[in-house]
Amino acid sequence: MAPNEMRVDVHESVDQVLIAGRDIHQTHQTFFDRAPDFVTPSLDRYRPSVYIGPRIVGKLLRSLQAERLILLTGEPEVDKAELARYLTWTLINKVAHGKTLAVKEWLRGSESRSLVSAIRNEADPTVFLLIDLQPQDANWDLDRLFQVADGKHFIIATMDGSLRKWDLPAHAESAWARQLSAEDVYDQEFLSRLLREEVIRRRAEMPAPFDSVSGQDDPLVGGSSIRDIAARLRSPGQVATFVNTLRAETGPLDAARVDALLEIAADPARTIDQAFRSLDSGGQPLAAIGFSFFEGLLDDQAFRAVERLYQEAWKERNPTLTVPDYCDLAALEGNLFEFVSIERNSRLVQGRVAEQRSLLMQAAWYSRRRQILAAMPVLVKMVSESVSDDGATTDRELLGDQDRRRRLRDAVADSLSDVGLVSPEAVENELLKLAAHPSAGARAVAARAMARWRQYDKHDQLFARLEAWQQDAYARRFIRALFQQQQRQTSNPEDYLRATIALTVGYAGRYDPANRLAKNLLDRVEEFADDSAPVVREAFGSWTLPLLVPLHAQLLKDTLKGMTRHLELTGAIARSLAIAYRADPVGSLAILDEWFTEASAMKPTRTRFQAPGDREKLLLTVVFAYGLLDPESGDQADIDDRLEEVLRAEKHPVVRVGLVAALAAIGGRDFDRFSATLRRVVDNVREDELGFIRGALREMFKTERRALEGGDAWLQHDGIRYPIWVDSLRPLTNIERTLLGWLTDADATALTQQLALQSWVMFESLLHDAEKQRIQEIKDAREKEKEAAGDEEPDLASTPLKVRTRFSFVPFLVTLNRLQYKRVIKALYAVAAGYGSSNKSLMAVLDRWSDPTDKEIADPDIERIALLLKRALDANAWVVFWLILAAGATLSGILWLT
Repeated sequence: MAPNEMRVDVHESVDQVLIAGRDIHQTHQTFFDRAPDFVTPSLDRYRPSVYIGPRIVGKLLRSLQAERLILLTGEPEVDKAELARYLTWTLINKVAHGKTLAVKEWLRGSESRSLVSAIRNEADPTVFLLIDLQPQDANWDLDRLFQVADGKHFIIATMDGSLRKWDLPAHAESAWARQLSAEDVYDQEFLSRLLREEVIRRRAEMPAPFDSVSGQDDPLVGGSSIRDIAARLRSPGQVATFVNTLRAETGPLDAARVDALLEIAADPARTIDQAFRSLDSGGQPLAAIGFSFFEGLLDDQAFRAVERLYQEAWKERNPTLTVPDYCDLAALEGNLFEFVSIERNSRLVQGRVAEQRSLLMQAAWYSRRRQILAAMPVLVKMVSESVSDDGATTDRELLGDQDRRRRLRDAVADSLSDVGLVSPEAVENELLKLAAHPSAGARAVAARAMARWRQYDKHDQLFARLEAWQQDAYARRFIRALFQQQQRQTSNPEDYLRATIALTVGYAGRYDPANRLAKNLLDRVEEFADDSAPVVREAFGSWTLPLLVPLHAQLLKDTLKGMTRHLELTGAIARSLAIAYRADPVGSLAILDEWFTEASAMKPTRTRFQAPGDREKLLLTVVFAYGLLDPESGDQADIDDRLEEVLRAEKHPVVRVGLVAALAAIGGRDFDRFSATLRRVVDNVREDELGFIRGALREMFKTERRALEGGDAWLQHDGIRYPIWVDSLRPLTNIERTLLGWLTDADATALTQQLALQSWVMFESLLHDAEKQRIQEIKDAREKEKEAAGDEEPDLASTPLKVRTRFSFVPFLVTLNRLQYKRVIKALYAVAAGYGSSNKSLMAVLDRWSDPTDKEIADPDIERIALLLKRALDANAWVVFWLILAAGATLSGILWLT
């Protein structure tokens, strides 16, 4: 080997791959790729005895039964969410014919990108309610939703606006989509009956002559009847609005006033404006503004958030304000808000009309602007608390778990966005505060708030804001002053501005149809790929790419390949393509296969001591991505063959480390697949590459161990709750059973069997002392004795797989009369001797294997292997004893002779 080759150090490159590999195979969900939130809605209110349903439901039901998917869209007067829930009740109670159908309603979150995967992975037949589905939520691909229904599930989706937003093929509109007008859904007889029922139900609150209505044709103001008035209303929402405005009337009614109320009911903007103006001058307007900020939250969380606004923003201006409670909501509930019942007696706060928050901000802006502005810093403060480590202890009702924190961030992002639609300057400083935040989760709130302006065709407003942040002096001065005030040490605070812009590009690109990314966004993608600032590179790799690539992979293919020249971006590109595979398996896999073929044809770097070249970086990206894919049945064999091919042939350490990390990532999702692959290739895995394998096995065991059912008590260890068995042996996990099978498999290699024993010892060491101590405490409590303490176990993850021993004849000795076990004892002894018979975890494993009463194992071969291995360890100890004795005798003889 040439001297100049030896001077090349690739340690830093390998470290980068180690970090990327750790990130991709560990159990970890970023904000944008979390599992969607579903709840079980309460459908009791749709029973025929309490609910009047429109006749069109029968027609929609027949379509749903035939296609399994329906998208309800059209005019805003059609309450599509209400229609979807009633359609669900009818499907379950009148069509299912005793079949069990679960119901899951999606809680819309702008960061969730896994709807297709969640539906596909649901085992039981389920009705999925997707309320207010936007094209970007389904990657602009309704066909994919239809495919995952797979004849088993029903999907009922709603969306306001035109079907043109979806860019659907012609067959889809006729098959699934229903562009509904109010006249299609609500005939006049239905609306007339509904109006009569509502007026009679509210009779005590109705002004004359509505307080004495009995029939639909009774003459009222100006000779008009209920039937005549209903003819000027188009939907149940307008009926409810008209009845609510009637309740607020205090003076005499005439025909002109009824006409005015009907005009208000027909216009959502005027409806919200009138409802807001009708609130008293006390705390009701502020309560309405507060609950608007927190639409979509659970009612107790929303109340706590509103309470914070009163305490930290509004009472300073008016100390006499009283924080609202449930009893204060009579004027708001039904008029502006409704509380939708979901599972576990919980309710969600929702506005009565589509885009209500935006309409209410416009209605309140000129009369309550100072209170709205005063609320903005408090909203930002809540976001900061939601991403802090001690957020739950700061305000448990508001931030008690990750779901509550995410929903709060969703609500604040939408609220900042809606206020920004009224006045961009009103939210400028708060967006900059979030942009300067240390947490990417907080910066993402600002990014999503601005990107959402594209939903309302405010493209110029968004791009002007991003341009100003990069070019104008105000934003840079503001960020620098904020860093000085917080005493945060960094030479370039402006990096955080660019990082937030990178996040915004990711979110903004979701509003473009697939592979039609706006040019100014595409230009910024290429710009940020070369930004060397760590905070920008992290935002770009961990957020921007995984947001954009699943939707625009084909458009970005060449750009992504060029980005692989940056080694630290390879993991992010791989992760993004793996996410894209969920939405477009054929297209995403084609990109990876093309890159694999191209990299295979390229000339490798001259020696493994050289830094990785373009070929190695591209190949590393591909193997990372292959390991992260959750392949469909037709793709898995080809992917596994390619990974094995690389493992056997590749020499460069950077690619090899990445490949082993990819195998570990497979193990974290599918142990049976991982097990089969590992057994085929383990002899090609180097000892210094086994860290990822052991780490993956440990994480898989921990996941299965805490999911075991039964147990007599619980053990809290390292933040995880495990069941424990006090009066009986613990059941085995799937991974333990599989590893045991390796010991008795005639085709298993020695390395495979050694890894099986080492893994069992590692599993035992994770909880050995803590579990033993907890069980003893329970037994002592039963007998009212003192607690017993245990010693800490060393970290066995760092124990090498193969341990060389000088006493290789020991396995031969202990298997003289059991030759069929010679091969496995020889393999296991190499590991067991390294631990020694004093290792508590090893001996606990062997004791369990050799226990004939253990019905979980119940394998005579495993029992015999354990007994022989114990005998080998004893023999090893005796060999050491006799060697020491012989050495002592020899030394004594030498001394006597001298």
